[in-house]
Amino acid sequence: MTTNLHQNGNGMMMRPVHRVVITGMGAITPLALTIGETWEALLAGRSGIGPITHFDASELKTRFAGQVKNFDPENYMERKEARRTDPFIQFAVAASREAVADSGIDFGAEQSNRCGIFYGSAIGGLHTTLENQELANKRGMSRVSPFMIPNMLIDSAPGKIAIEY
Repeated sequence: MTTNLHQNGNGMMMRPVHRVVITGMGAITPLALTIGETWEALLAGRSGIGPITHFDASELKTRFAGQVKNFDPENYMERKEARRTDPFIQFAVAASREAVADSGIDFGAEQSNRCGIFYGSAIGGLHTTLENQELANKRGMSRVSPFMIPNMLIDSAPGKIAIEY
């Protein structure tokens, strides 16, 4: 039986290292809605930080943040779906579309088993969490969206991307 293990510098047995290739990039940022425009803004020294406008920050000590501006989820998904998904999922779908277009990969049946999704985020659906908490407090738990849990879970974004591709 061959296991193809090798010993690393610390004496631990490791599986063979497989190569990873970054084929495309996409970004939705407080600076811009594409990787190219974000890069240009960085080179120009622009900041994506500004007054918080997406919610009432009057009770917070800090009233500045990096917020995505001028994003229309309907440019990336159907209106009905946009209404049902948290902004963090919408951003992930939009950035993944740019990354796939940037890669030039045609996701045929042969490719689907050879590709993976690596997605990172600091938090899941905070917007959904806060919105539904406020709704529950004002109108009762029966008014909470049935989409709340799927929109809160951090793995909903890569799951949505996987379904699309």
